[in-house]
Amino acid sequence: MRILHTKPRVACKAPLRICGLILGVVFGLGIWSKSAQAQYATFSFAPPDRLSFQEKHIFKKEILTGLAQPETEIESSETRYDLRKTAQGYAVVATPLQEEPLTESGANLYNALLSRATITYDLDDRGQLTSVRGAQRAYDDLRESLSPEMTDVVFSALGAAGQDPVALVTNLWNGRMILGQYVGRRIKLDTLFKATGDVQLPVGGTARGSIEMFMRSAECPTNQCVQVLISYVSTDQTVADRLGTAMRGLVVGMGHAFLGMLAANEELRRALETEAGVTIDLNTDIDALVPHFQISNARFESENVRLIDTNTGLLHSEGEIQTIKASFGITGQPVTQLVIKQTHLYDYTYPE
Repeated sequence: MRILHTKPRVACKAPLRICGLILGVVFGLGIWSKSAQAQYATFSFAPPDRLSFQEKHIFKKEILTGLAQPETEIESSETRYDLRKTAQGYAVVATPLQEEPLTESGANLYNALLSRATITYDLDDRGQLTSVRGAQRAYDDLRESLSPEMTDVVFSALGAAGQDPVALVTNLWNGRMILGQYVGRRIKLDTLFKATGDVQLPVGGTARGSIEMFMRSAECPTNQCVQVLISYVSTDQTVADRLGTAMRGLVVGMGHAFLGMLAANEELRRALETEAGVTIDLNTDIDALVPHFQISNARFESENVRLIDTNTGLLHSEGEIQTIKASFGITGQPVTQLVIKQTHLYDYTYPE
């Protein structure tokens, strides 16, 4: 990662200015103040043994443009974490206290999955994930809780990525818990870091993109925290490809769900046939009927802010806004501008 010794007022320019807005609004903290002298932070991963704490997650998805009218989905969940030291590092047991319902679009699949069953994360002594236990059980429970129609809608949109629960959970953890790569390093604060790397996409998979990170000293309950602001931007073709696959999968899933509903309700099917003056073939090949979407000018942006205790590696708060923008259409039809925005807010409660 290349380090640019940039003054904070310059680093505040796009795209990191949005990070400042998030932190100011969500956590009420000032951001781009200058330091009188150079400051450094050394990150450690050393949570107390037998520590228990709670996390509250709020998820909000908005489709701002691309539909007849905007749509919004909001869900929340609560989880208790129990940490214990092991010979290799730590075992983190996550026990859901409040189940997070799966939204109609399935956009919160990751968190709905995590709220279904106890999952254990095995970490090394740097806090990096080595294995996951319980993901398959949570995945099976989630699928069993859905109607066949809803299962088609959600998992068709995810494609092959939606069939591997361990990969789903691992990607979510690695996308959020980035501290491991900095453990033991002395980092200069009020400095803008720039790099190119893989960016996790909310529609599944990764894409190459630019990454910017800015750190500064911040107050927190333990008085030894750092604010970490991270911006991801990708216009890689993978963004368009993944978005097109997810959108088409969603439509195919909805088609299967519709036929499944009619197969289970002959009275409704006959009523629709009479009204439309057609015969509905329940064996229709939906996949062959749904065209491939033409996606262009796709752009993914993510603005994330975390408040981290540098001595323990524990998070005190976290917020992220993810936005996908694209032009999409079908051959012979007008192009539509699509804007999807997802917001994740996490709050943590530790014992006093």
